[in-house]
Amino acid sequence: MNEDFYINLIYKRLAEEISPSEKQQLEDWLSQSEENRLTAQSVETAWTASDSLQLDLDIDLDAEFAALEQKMPKEESFKKEAIVKEMPKKPSPRRNWLRIAASLLLVLTAGFLLQQYLGNSTNQSVEWLSVQTENEDKEIKLPDNSMVHLNKNSELSYTKNMDGKKRLVKLKGEAFFEVEHNPNKPFIVETTNETVTVLGTSFNVKIIDQAVTEVAVVTGRVEVNQIQTNQKLILEKGQIATSNIQKKFVKRKLSDNSPNALAWHTGKLIFSDVSVEQVFTDLSKLYDAKFAFENPALKKCLFTSTFDKQELTSVLETISTVLGFEFEERAPKNYLLKGGNCD
Repeated sequence: MNEDFYINLIYKRLAEEISPSEKQQLEDWLSQSEENRLTAQSVETAWTASDSLQLDLDIDLDAEFAALEQKMPKEESFKKEAIVKEMPKKPSPRRNWLRIAASLLLVLTAGFLLQQYLGNSTNQSVEWLSVQTENEDKEIKLPDNSMVHLNKNSELSYTKNMDGKKRLVKLKGEAFFEVEHNPNKPFIVETTNETVTVLGTSFNVKIIDQAVTEVAVVTGRVEVNQIQTNQKLILEKGQIATSNIQKKFVKRKLSDNSPNALAWHTGKLIFSDVSVEQVFTDLSKLYDAKFAFENPALKKCLFTSTFDKQELTSVLETISTVLGFEFEERAPKNYLLKGGNCD
């Protein structure tokens, strides 16, 4: 006897229409192999599903089955008429099996499409906010209470609620981050070429150009990951690194860098026996100004002083008094330094 015969017996048992002799035949068949028992389990699962399915679908399953049945090979041992007489409450095993499979396929397909639709709708419903700066920096408080100090000519994007599994922000330009500690939700800064991941710390990210990014850690620790190469680097407090997608990371101490690297954020300038040329390089970055030297020798002079959130004119007056030069503003934020010496 072929498998269809025993599938028929399984249906008769489920419909409580099986005779004692048929029941014994079925039990003998089930005990022959694990494959037979798995077949029975599948039929029972489908039977249960067919009873619980409530499909309101505009599909003619009878017509679909008829078209499918025409393509199926006929088996002499399969007596459709006899089975129908024995099981008035259920269609033939093959017919019932295919109808249930078709129904289940429709339900699963509909469920998948619904999930995809809802998933896409959820993704589309995430609201992103964007902050752009031009000639002035700006302080931003994020939904998780983290603070971002966005430098001039920069852009920060973040989700409105930050209620996902991670706190993701996207940066163009430069920003200083003071991240609210939350070990369950990593804070991730995404640039064009890197991701910077933290739990709670303060650090600076500066995109120098399309290929180079600089990350400086003031407190805590961060992980910098190059997206294209998948290279990773851990930075601790007081460390700074340059990420170049064409080269390896370059890591050094933050103290070895210019002490004024974060002056745009702190507003504080510290000069200790620094060349005048470096002084005005730092002033140029902080105040977005340009300086020309009438006396090139002045560039080599050394200068020591500290300025804390002072106006540019005030800073220039102090330096000019020490070094004996005069400054003239020939255009907005465009200065000529006249005279001066190192004595």
